[in-house]
Amino acid sequence: MGLSKYFKREIHSILSTDAYNKILDRYRKIMRTYRTMSSPWRALPNFIIAGAQKSGTTSLYRYLLSHPQVIGIYQRRPDGQTTWGKEVHYFDDNFDKPEWWYRFHFPLRFELIRKDSITGEASPEYLYHPHGAKRIASTVPDAKIIICLRNPVDRAISNYWHQVRQKNETLSMRKAFEKEEERIGKDKIPSNEENFSYNENRKKFSYLDKGIYADQVARYYKFFDRSQVLIIKSSKLFRNTRT
Repeated sequence: MGLSKYFKREIHSILSTDAYNKILDRYRKIMRTYRTMSSPWRALPNFIIAGAQKSGTTSLYRYLLSHPQVIGIYQRRPDGQTTWGKEVHYFDDNFDKPEWWYRFHFPLRFELIRKDSITGEASPEYLYHPHGAKRIASTVPDAKIIICLRNPVDRAISNYWHQVRQKNETLSMRKAFEKEEERIGKDKIPSNEENFSYNENRKKFSYLDKGIYADQVARYYKFFDRSQVLIIKSSKLFRNTRT
């Protein structure tokens, strides 16, 4: 549900900017309240694109959404506006929130049934997060897991330049790679989930560590049947988007 671009344009043409923004803000608050109250009747995802970061997850999600029977998620942006999005980050950054918060982002179950459709999300940190697979399995054990794997060197370089563009990285690429373990504290990850802290440095500067896929994929095979996990080579995805 949302205001069409035409309707927004027509309203804006007859109101002052302040009045228009007040109406739009009120509408967004009403919609957020509606989605919150209807959360018990909202679906959980049929599929989750779990990673890897900078491996084509955004492109893959867009390709899937181009299918008429795939419905995306509803997302609130940092500026307070809402839009159809991609990443929820429930199983890495927001697992302390209740399940209804997660359901808030998805379509109503009857809508999926009526349209014979499925829904899903793509949060690429889920693959790397040590407890991502376990958390997903505890909430949506029947979900299909999609993992895109890119050449680790290409992935690390792309990740580095992404952090430079985000103004998070000030070191040269060589220095950033050399200091990675020191910055992320790789040897200090406790196996106990309650004592685990996924610090910002680990999220931003794990250029090389995020490319060590064996342990990351193994966690998903531990909690999900192999028939539920699809591994896609990013190089193949980039060459043939219809595969």
